[in-house]
Amino acid sequence: MFVGDTHEDRVFIKKCIRIAAQNNITHLIQLGDFGMWIEADGSLNVAFLMEIALYALKYGVIIIFIDGNHDFHAGARALYSADADGLREIHPNLIWADRGAIFTVEGVTFGALGGAVSHDRGRRKIHFDTEMTTRDDLQALLTRQEAYGKTIDVLLTHEAPSSVVVPGVSLLGGSVGRDIAENRDVLSEAVSALLPKYVLHGHHHHYYTAIIDIGATLVRVYGYASNIQNDKTAYGIFTTEELQNGYRSVFAT
Repeated sequence: MFVGDTHEDRVFIKKCIRIAAQNNITHLIQLGDFGMWIEADGSLNVAFLMEIALYALKYGVIIIFIDGNHDFHAGARALYSADADGLREIHPNLIWADRGAIFTVEGVTFGALGGAVSHDRGRRKIHFDTEMTTRDDLQALLTRQEAYGKTIDVLLTHEAPSSVVVPGVSLLGGSVGRDIAENRDVLSEAVSALLPKYVLHGHHHHYYTAIIDIGATLVRVYGYASNIQNDKTAYGIFTTEELQNGYRSVFAT
């Protein structure tokens, strides 16, 4: 099960955990801006993270999330060390797949490239210099993928690659617009290098689908809505076979 932005929304996250459990789904993969927030005193919101981890444990669900532009990257990296695959375990039932991470669930291999540029960066009281996905992040993923020795089936991103048009999203000017374009270009480079079957992302808070045609490879893109929409466009359920084969009989949530 894949879920878009959750923004520290306890009610929505717990609802998604219950939906996963009701459908006998053991892993919930969240696509950034999970809610790994900074507190007023500058610390990480560990109490929230543990509350969600224990709720997931209660229902037998493991949450793996990537980071978004609003997550407190530095604070979390200081608290939780990464393993060789780039995964940071907060709790056995709550794992952050940091940028460049690679992991396999039920025979499906995932690559993680979280991060994005905040569209309203100039107006935000808090934003992090670490928000943007970089080519160093991409290189970390490529290096791990080569060592891992497996093809990445699903690329998990927060932002969309530049090789798709996101409906309703306008181009911005200035330094923010340039950084957004560069971030999205990095993700397009990742798609071209890795040739995943799917790219799944959040960030734009609405649902759409697209296809990237790279020669003989068709990459299916799903952008998901968020807790703000609080409906079925904010999550998607795939079978293992669909993720492995890169084909869905119904192009829907």
